[in-house]
Amino acid sequence: MESDVEAIVRGLDDATDRVAWAINTAWNELGDVPFPLYQREAEVLAKAAITAVRTALLSQAKE
Repeated sequence: MESDVEAIVRGLDDATDRVAWAINTAWNELGDVPFPLYQREAEVLAKAAITAVRTALLSQAKE
């Protein structure tokens, strides 16, 4: 059985994929709007935030 931290980390991993999907979907809906650079930047920042939380949780769990 997985611990609470493992479950949260797994959820954060899923969230990373969902963020990328949501940003790509939004871009597809916008069509010709000049958004690609912002799309990539938003995706990178969102993934970085999720990774930071994930790393902090894992670090805390080891203490």
